Amino acid sequence: MEKSELVRIIDKGLRSYENEVRKDSANFLAWFLVNFFKLDEEEALSLICDSKNDKGIDGIYVDDLNEEVYLFQAKCSPMPGSDQGDNDLRNFVGARSWFNSRENVKLLDTSFASNELKSLVERVKVFDAIDRQYDLYQVFITNKTFDYNAKDFLQVACDDFIGYDLDRMATEYIYTGVDASVQDTFSFEFDPNNIIEGQIEGRFDYYIFPVRVKEVVKLKGIEDKTLFARNVRYGLGRTRVNREIRKTIDNASEHQNVILYHNGLTLIAEEVTQDNSRIRVTNYSVVNGCQSTVAFYENQANLTDRLEVLLKVIKTGDDDRLADRITYYTNNQNAISLRDLKSNDKFQQDIQQQFFELSDNEILYKIKSGEDTRGRRIVIPNDFAAQLIAAFYLKEPHTTHQKTRIFSNNYNEIFNRKIDASYIYLLYLMYQAIEDNIEGIEHLGITSYKTTRFFFLYLFRLILEKDREGKRLLSDPRSFLHDNQNKNLLEVFGKLFNVVVPDFNYYVNELIEDRGGFYDYKNDLRKCESSEGTRRAATC
Repeated sequence: MEKSELVRIIDKGLRSYENEVRKDSANFLAWFLVNFFKLDEEEALSLICDSKNDKGIDGIYVDDLNEEVYLFQAKCSPMPGSDQGDNDLRNFVGARSWFNSRENVKLLDTSFASNELKSLVERVKVFDAIDRQYDLYQVFITNKTFDYNAKDFLQVACDDFIGYDLDRMATEYIYTGVDASVQDTFSFEFDPNNIIEGQIEGRFDYYIFPVRVKEVVKLKGIEDKTLFARNVRYGLGRTRVNREIRKTIDNASEHQNVILYHNGLTLIAEEVTQDNSRIRVTNYSVVNGCQSTVAFYENQANLTDRLEVLLKVIKTGDDDRLADRITYYTNNQNAISLRDLKSNDKFQQDIQQQFFELSDNEILYKIKSGEDTRGRRIVIPNDFAAQLIAAFYLKEPHTTHQKTRIFSNNYNEIFNRKIDASYIYLLYLMYQAIEDNIEGIEHLGITSYKTTRFFFLYLFRLILEKDREGKRLLSDPRSFLHDNQNKNLLEVFGKLFNVVVPDFNYYVNELIEDRGGFYDYKNDLRKCESSEGTRRAATC
């Protein structure tokens, strides 16, 4: 990405985090944590210390999953891209001494450090992390560019001191463009006597009024779905809801009643102006009402002037956070899955873009219901990817059937910053190899049981992490994922399965004999403690 474009994105991010008390450096750190550490916005803001006497520490993040502690310092200059010397970096090194031991952290608590810093240390449980000997890292971020002194310093600094300047961020930032609005201006006709309008905080205008569906279908971006880029799901085809919408459209005598029972559409736009009897919107997106809009568009021949729906138009300017909240809450009131609500999460969008780059657009990492899969060689739904990660990375194959937990309680553990497209694709190849050789399991019930695949994926993890080449594969899967190697990996994983499965069969047969001919494999494979014996037998 061009540095000038990243400067624009950072500036937009800073403005979206602005409030009366936070400084630009704190807003910059929040933006960095969301985009590079893949934290959600609320968590990122909770980790920031923005006060005097903070000992040079602007934020602390304790990653319990990977047993790591991160200390952050952020410098945000009004002149982005200018030279960043080594002075600030050297000064930041000294902040580490407060966290080298439990005793030093106690001294911090009795020092003149700010109460905000002390409270943050207690809240994120730094004491516990030090007791458990978590690795300690320092991360210095700046919107400037490291000069030769700073680069020299970073070359000789320890691996636990990490620097991000504008150059590095421009190289590593993933721009998906999936939230881009339709770049167009469109106007709706309205009745001045039948409209609700208002303004919030002196800048967010809103209008609610009936609009003829014949006008709605003229919006750009319906056919190619760009109008719904922010929507949490696309049109879902021949669902019950869509059939009911089409049935209503076909019945002209019902058209005047549609406005009484239709939930309406929500449209956000960067600019909204009112001119006599028209509302003009510029650079717009429909964030709620995708299914209805698509159904109206596909049945234009049956539309009449009497068919109207309520349209809510909101001016959001360039405030992406407000746009995201409107999208979330307008959809959260409807029967939409947690998976769909997460489709606008930056992590999900980044992984989808990584898959496109990894496969030359041949693999779709599917994050929204109704996404167009045509022309894709492989489709990997993100809920399936979550099952793969839970079984392999988290070593919890027994939780893979609990899909509701994946996008609620377990979401941040599963979709953590250590996971990328190459890692997921590696797990996908392992799963395919297991599936291709699953008939090697003698017990027909276990063969047909879906959790079995995830259990063997878990066994693969235990085996690979004890092997030198296996460790290299897990630490850098991308270097193994080339067109000529993917087939080889499938063969290797197939052979690994066939090496493990005889011991697995033997152990299962023993259990069946010991238990008088009955083996409750469903219960055992879903319980860690019961699966442990099976694990030991298969991996010894």
